Amino acid sequence: MVGFGIAERFLQNQSAAAELLSLFGRPKYRSQGVAERLANELELALEMPMGNPQKLGE
Repeated sequence: MVGFGIAERFLQNQSAAAELLSLFGRPKYRSQGVAERLANELELALEMPMGNPQKLGE
């Protein structure tokens, strides 16, 4: 594992909202775009409908 990110989706004023809670990259892999890729993948996942079987990173 080179890193991980945690985010949540929720309703705010009857609208969908999302928040990035944590983003971590191992020191060995920093400055290689890992955190940016994780953040981008999380953003895509947060835009998917709940229960979408598509895997991230495909």
